[in-house]
Amino acid sequence: MATRGYLRKVAAWRRMTRLRPNKQALALYNNLTGRAWRDAEELDLALLDSEHGVDVFTQWVSEKYLDKEVVKVGKCMLEFFKYLKKGHGQEIRDFNQEYDRQVSRLKEVGCNLPDLCLAWFYVDKLRLENDAELNLLSSTGNRYELSKLQDAAVVQDRMNRRLWEPRKHGEKDRKKPQNKAPVQSAQVLHVCEAFHVGSLETSEIVAITDCACSRSVAGSEWIKRLRQNALAKGHQFEVVQQHEHFKFGGDKLFLSKRAWCFWLNVHGKWFILKVSELDTDVPLLLSRPVLAQLGMRYDLPANTASFEALSLFDVPLQTTLTGLPAVPVACGSGPAPRWPKSIQWDLVEIYVPSESVAYMVRHEGDVVEVPKKLFYPKKLDPLVLNKLSAEHLCPEWFRGWWRDNEVLRDFWIEGDLYMDRIHVMSHQVSVWKMRRAELLGALTDMKVKYEPSMSVPELRSLLMETRGPQRKTSLGLTKCTLEQLKEKCLEEGLEIPPKATQGLLMRMLRARMETTA
Repeated sequence: MATRGYLRKVAAWRRMTRLRPNKQALALYNNLTGRAWRDAEELDLALLDSEHGVDVFTQWVSEKYLDKEVVKVGKCMLEFFKYLKKGHGQEIRDFNQEYDRQVSRLKEVGCNLPDLCLAWFYVDKLRLENDAELNLLSSTGNRYELSKLQDAAVVQDRMNRRLWEPRKHGEKDRKKPQNKAPVQSAQVLHVCEAFHVGSLETSEIVAITDCACSRSVAGSEWIKRLRQNALAKGHQFEVVQQHEHFKFGGDKLFLSKRAWCFWLNVHGKWFILKVSELDTDVPLLLSRPVLAQLGMRYDLPANTASFEALSLFDVPLQTTLTGLPAVPVACGSGPAPRWPKSIQWDLVEIYVPSESVAYMVRHEGDVVEVPKKLFYPKKLDPLVLNKLSAEHLCPEWFRGWWRDNEVLRDFWIEGDLYMDRIHVMSHQVSVWKMRRAELLGALTDMKVKYEPSMSVPELRSLLMETRGPQRKTSLGLTKCTLEQLKEKCLEEGLEIPPKATQGLLMRMLRARMETTA
């Protein structure tokens, strides 16, 4: 029981009791239990057994517990008004129970909020997007009633979770071994922030930079403008077939059957962007992964943005009629860089050419001195060099490139201020470490026929026969003594030089093994 409530009960009891005034404090003292009974050991019974004994007792209770009650009130208020919020990934049912518990604690300390305030606080602490909040209120007839809002939020949360189920199943299906008949791929759902963009004061082609889209997207009319701009300036572009779904806040899904890859230009800096086309009125929206790869930093007070990957800083942004920031992306009048080759656009959304390539096309007809390198560069595709030296490596792209590349040795990527070493490991995994799915995948890649009913030992034996006998590696050379290394050299028919060291003999053996392999 709260301290203030206990003192009110004492005052009411004194008006009802027939005990003599000098015995009332002793009766209250004798009815204490638990911690209060232990704390009351410090009270003087002689003082309690007097005409003013109740005053002494109530003063002791106030001094002992009323300050703690004030601290409890502050803690309850702080937890509800400041810290109570729906956590990321928390289910609505769990949050509803937590919210009801916090409201009960407020009532215990004497804070009784009106129903309208409780309903408003509930919607605010859900931390919903603008459209989701409007949908929630519309489902209750635009009335702030706590119980109805809680029920509607549970239904809305259940619907959203069902929409994400196809994407989960699609990810699981892609992880299964591909030894069965091909099946239709699961739907990919991209969630975009729903808002009314409005029009711009100028007719330039711009991109919205303040959005929560997981994939860059634009409506058919905006794609048409981008295509006409590319044709007018002679810029190359590509179209990619796809089957992806987009969602803008509501329950309706928009299907994108193709994406377009355009050269875009921001203040003289070029990059290629893959944009999914939708048959709806949507402007060009840059996705969060694209903005991250561009290294965008947004200065809200100045309404400027910096794109570190393009070496652009404090770029002034335009503003739509609804207050959204936008940046011009078709302001380049010169020729675009050469279109890169062998780009897997199903894994890549943006391509930023190296600074030297972009610099040379900016000065067409001029002789431009390319920065000299300390070493001979590795002959790799410019896209590969750009991706491998990027600040954030895309795992999906890297897995696709690594599966098809033929690089066998370590190599360096030399930048203006740094050098990156790419360490290459063997693709061929030991058959003794491979599971059934990996064995089946290896046999399928090598186009070897096998029976689906074969056991793991049979599959392992078949793969070893297909690969053929393998020469022992030279990893054990480091554990050999000088005499053992000399014996191995004689076995290989190598002439041992005078005063040969262990390091020299190991290099000779490794060179012989690489030559014979």
